Amino acid sequence: MRQVAARLGSGSVGEATLQRLRAALRQKAGECAALEGRLHELEATRDQLAGELVAATHAAEKATDAVRDLPKLRQAYQELQARYAAAVELVGERDEQLEELANDLEDVKHMYREQIETLLAQQQ
Repeated sequence: MRQVAARLGSGSVGEATLQRLRAALRQKAGECAALEGRLHELEATRDQLAGELVAATHAAEKATDAVRDLPKLRQAYQELQARYAAAVELVGERDEQLEELANDLEDVKHMYREQIETLLAQQQ
């Protein structure tokens, strides 16, 4: 700066120019600092968006896998429904058999009582 001042000459004109240059330099330094701050903000935003992109990509891959597995899952679900329906039918048939056996047992008890009463009546 002193060399610039020496070249410009001594006196108020040279000093005024030097002051203007210093002010312009301070202004440019301030602009540079502001731009560096903005650069840091943009880099932070970029990093955040990159993280969100990775998360969204991962979610999209999971969704793609789920869509690919959907036909297999539907088939398995239909098979389970068929097995459930068959099991319900078997339980219903078993319940009917139990009811029939209970009725048969009641009939046998009734016949047994009648036979005992008949035998007792014959012995008297």
